[in-house]
Amino acid sequence: VVINKFDGLLGGGDIQIMGDITLAELHKPRLDLKASLSNNRLQIPEWLSSIASGDIYFQGISPPYTLSGKLFVSEAAYKENLDWQSQILSFKRKRYIPLAREAQAPLFVLNIAIQAPRNVIVKNDIAELEAQADVILKGASDQLNLAGKIDLISGTATFKENRFKLTSANVLFDNPVTIDPKFSILADTMVKEYK
Repeated sequence: VVINKFDGLLGGGDIQIMGDITLAELHKPRLDLKASLSNNRLQIPEWLSSIASGDIYFQGISPPYTLSGKLFVSEAAYKENLDWQSQILSFKRKRYIPLAREAQAPLFVLNIAIQAPRNVIVKNDIAELEAQADVILKGASDQLNLAGKIDLISGTATFKENRFKLTSANVLFDNPVTIDPKFSILADTMVKEYK
């Protein structure tokens, strides 16, 4: 099956797919597809709304297929409220560990570069900030990982009814096995009284 050009809409933006899918009896499909996105609203993951453009490639002769490419995020927003005060005070180090599932080959292995030079917005009960991101989403579709960095552009945070001006902050994803972010935050505040 050869797809010369398929045009459509996805998330309010244009999508164009081209390439070929080879179907053979008793064999898994062979993929060589390119999807070009233009200003598409995505909810991946579901708690992060973003608008992205770029090229994604679906390739391989059998699962796990390779899903690679580069996305440029023009804006992203995270607006869920969090109960970080109790989590920070408990000072327990938690890692994201995917749920255990029956062992089966993943459908895709990802390697997608994601760049957001600005307009990554967090607005909730803890913080109001803008950041930039340069990360790679990689790994098997059933055990994803992030590599790269998210840097603060500007913002404020609230903790224990004190408002902090964030002067510097970043999140580093450098664990090759699991999503284990490292936070570095520098903030200033004025405290009215001590008890």
